[in-house]
Amino acid sequence: MSILWARLSRSAFGSDRQLNTDFNSEVEVQLVVEMKILHSRDYKLDAKHWIVFVLSVSLCAFSSVLILEGIASICYSVLFAVLLSLASAVDWKYGVIPNLLNLLIVILAIILLVDRGFYQWNQHIIGGLVGFASIRFIGVLFEKIKGREGIGAGDAKLFGAIGLMVTWTGLPAVMLIASTTGILVYLVAQNFKALPSGRLAFAPFISLGSWVVWLYQLSEQLI
Repeated sequence: MSILWARLSRSAFGSDRQLNTDFNSEVEVQLVVEMKILHSRDYKLDAKHWIVFVLSVSLCAFSSVLILEGIASICYSVLFAVLLSLASAVDWKYGVIPNLLNLLIVILAIILLVDRGFYQWNQHIIGGLVGFASIRFIGVLFEKIKGREGIGAGDAKLFGAIGLMVTWTGLPAVMLIASTTGILVYLVAQNFKALPSGRLAFAPFISLGSWVVWLYQLSEQLI
């Protein structure tokens, strides 16, 4: 694995080098291409990803208008949905969550705290810390046991940013929804051989869980 990583790194990050001719696996070549894209931070989404993005944001906006009261709450919800949907789309295609999107969710959480007069600010801060630490711990533990990355640092950052939004009290429900739907989709996809790499992006399921919890908390005025 370390030899493969070295070869991938040299090919992906070398400015004037061609792909090594001894790459006889299409999987290795595909990994190199994806790493070049990630290194350039050029996250281009296909038409199908944009369609799913628009549909998900539209559904979230419609549910916000239907359930929530007040323009401010609806605006916060739509912005949250946009950022979650973008993070999900990029993670689904490239297997990475851009730091910028995580940072924007953190900024949105801070604006929300200021707008609400720092109501329950300590629960939001604890949520951010617990969210990041818990997922990072699981990811490191998985990597130690399996010898490969399972949950990346991007997922931990995203979960931490979500913890700032929904507080630590909402994180268990977010994880329950995310893990349940993720496992179900993974089993179905494996059954139909729809995952050649055997890996499934986790951000869409974290986003789904966080949106459901967020909408419930706002509707019940818990945050």
